[in-house]
Amino acid sequence: MFSGDVRELALRAVKLLEDVPRARPHLSYYYEMIAERRFIPAGNTLVAGIKPLQPNCSIIGRVYEQNYDEVEARCRVLWASRIGVGFDLSFCLDPVAVLLRLSAANHAVDVGDWRPKRGNIATLSIDHPRVMEFVRCKSGSREDADRLYNFNISVAVSDKFMKAASLPDTRAAATLRKIAKHAHAYGDPGLVFIDRAQDGHEPIVTAVPCGEQFMHTDETCNLGAINLDAFVRPGGSFDVKGYRKCASMATRFLDTMVDLLEIPDKAMAERTRALRRVGLGVMGFATALQAMGIPYESESALRFGAYLASILTSSALETSILMAEKLGGHAWDGMRRNISVTCIAPTGGIRRLVGTDGFAIEPLFSSGKRPSPEFEVRMAGAWQRHIENAISKTVVLPGDATPGRIRDLFLLAYEHGCKGITVYRDGSRSNQPIKVCDGDSCETVLQK
Repeated sequence: MFSGDVRELALRAVKLLEDVPRARPHLSYYYEMIAERRFIPAGNTLVAGIKPLQPNCSIIGRVYEQNYDEVEARCRVLWASRIGVGFDLSFCLDPVAVLLRLSAANHAVDVGDWRPKRGNIATLSIDHPRVMEFVRCKSGSREDADRLYNFNISVAVSDKFMKAASLPDTRAAATLRKIAKHAHAYGDPGLVFIDRAQDGHEPIVTAVPCGEQFMHTDETCNLGAINLDAFVRPGGSFDVKGYRKCASMATRFLDTMVDLLEIPDKAMAERTRALRRVGLGVMGFATALQAMGIPYESESALRFGAYLASILTSSALETSILMAEKLGGHAWDGMRRNISVTCIAPTGGIRRLVGTDGFAIEPLFSSGKRPSPEFEVRMAGAWQRHIENAISKTVVLPGDATPGRIRDLFLLAYEHGCKGITVYRDGSRSNQPIKVCDGDSCETVLQK
């Protein structure tokens, strides 16, 4: 996926900033934090200089039958640039038909072979009259699933719905059971708790394909992750001071990259530079816990995760405010530079560069028995309390898990403050490339 060693990638990333005056005082530190694997920007930044510097994901927002042709034309340009797209189909008369048209258009775009296509996501409001057609659109037949393989789907549920779904013998509870049944059959749909995504400005209607960023219509995002394992000292203590500094400098790095992004859509380019959303996250959490002698499935790990999340966001926010004093704030809040600074993305590709099998905040997949799915939800909730945007979370279940257990996990995720959740039951897809679980012990995870 990436050519050269990490030092070469670091040098290439830093060279992008040589002509940016405000970046020059920090170039040496930027190089060191990447070359020493303390911070790794997302893959689009690592290939910049060879390919255009482009954002990871984007939000088109609401799609209607009436604006479909315009949406598809814009998306073909985005897809050709390997930019994933988030859609809200809640205002479509026939959301499944529109989803199938979008998927067919996506299949038709040729992106070459140097990097794979980005995924997409479509969300639909729980209040849509045809929501159950959407819920079951992937679990009917292999042909149906294959036609939609490059789209994750999620139902956007309100606080009102989730509170009703937690009660026995309500219509909402019956609906949630049906959603869980289809998630059990195929791994889709997931849930997004859409009321928790709002930020007090104009409505947010959907997320990026892996769920870590909720954004406004016509926004894009640029990501990067701090490698927590790099801050564990010999003997098992954690370098909090170094971690704080890295979070601050990584925020500056990502903010500078916003101005250099080559966004092939005028509306998205303008809004991205006005709001300056960045997505600083982490990876290697489980590896760091292991080095510190802390069991992943423990109360100590939950407390430590929440502590690291609070430092990440507070350091990034403080830096954003300081930058706004010198450089100006984003379009809606001049007190800070960026409308949002932290999220937890999957880090499926860049984690290989640091030699860890610890995806983001996930447990290790090569160390025998995994934590229970219920504990994984608790861990996501512990981080979410202090992360400004969202956390990409797919809970992996053994093949004998029941729809009822999935329904309970949906309720648990809501109870613990998550902004969204998806599940994957081992063996639920006939084209699953690898075996995931043996009982409650899982070796690796299918990346959606």
